[in-house]
Amino acid sequence: MPLIKRIVEKEAELTLLLWQIDESVDELFVRAGLTEEEKRRYAVFTGESRKKEWLAVRVLLRETFGGGVGIGYDEKGAPYPVGKEGAVSVSHTTGYAAVFCAPYSCGVDIESVTRDFEKVAGKYVAETEYEWVSRLAAIYGMNTAYGIVWCVKEALFKAGGKEGVDFKKDMELINLYEPVNVIAARLFDEEYLLRFRISDNLILVYSISQKK
Repeated sequence: MPLIKRIVEKEAELTLLLWQIDESVDELFVRAGLTEEEKRRYAVFTGESRKKEWLAVRVLLRETFGGGVGIGYDEKGAPYPVGKEGAVSVSHTTGYAAVFCAPYSCGVDIESVTRDFEKVAGKYVAETEYEWVSRLAAIYGMNTAYGIVWCVKEALFKAGGKEGVDFKKDMELINLYEPVNVIAARLFDEEYLLRFRISDNLILVYSISQKK
């Protein structure tokens, strides 16, 4: 499982690790060292790709935090470190997994640029956001622009930790800072800053500020 990217933002105490998954399900299962609770969660997965992604994240969590830190799960199934301050967010897509650590509630999302984001854009892009889509499309192409918006909202959803969120009505992109690839976005009445990167045919988005 090679590490292909390590992003550290020292001022904000943020660390993001991105791995390429090249092990088999059996290899990952052995390395994951699942607890009984995790084995019950794992048992519901049937597809090999989903099993690999889920197991890979558990391997990375344990390697990130070390043996002295346990991994707990909240009521929504999201992981958190036990015995260590801070928060963690995880994401995976075919062949890749990411772990993001921060001193406060955070969010990360990764997606392949080959996914068809434009086809379902009407479900998550508000009318006020097409200006930002156009600006992003001029640089990255239309489908990737929609993908950035999707990943921003996924990461924002994770950082916000709220239930019953409508991606089109309850979230809004409100500014784009192009030189540093930062987007300001709102979840209900709370504002966040998120950074995006396009690399290795992946869209990667992670939160870089606490809610305001």
